[in-house]
Amino acid sequence: MKKKLAKTILKVIKGIFDTVAPNITPSMSEKEYDAIENKTKTKVDWIRIISAFITFVLLVLNFFGQINITNFIKTLVRELSSSIL
Repeated sequence: MKKKLAKTILKVIKGIFDTVAPNITPSMSEKEYDAIENKTKTKVDWIRIISAFITFVLLVLNFFGQINITNFIKTLVRELSSSIL
């Protein structure tokens, strides 16, 4: 259980870095060619894509002054720490 949680948290962190510094490692990768369907199968890391999208939206909102990112992060950490304990 702890390994799965750690992997999920690592994927979220990688998604955040995908937004800040794109193309570090792809969140979507081609796996193999399926000759029967005449398509290339694609593996999608949804956790990384969703966390990258959320980070991008937060950065845009911060840029336009709709939210204060430092207060948002402090509130998020406080809520997560209270829900874990």
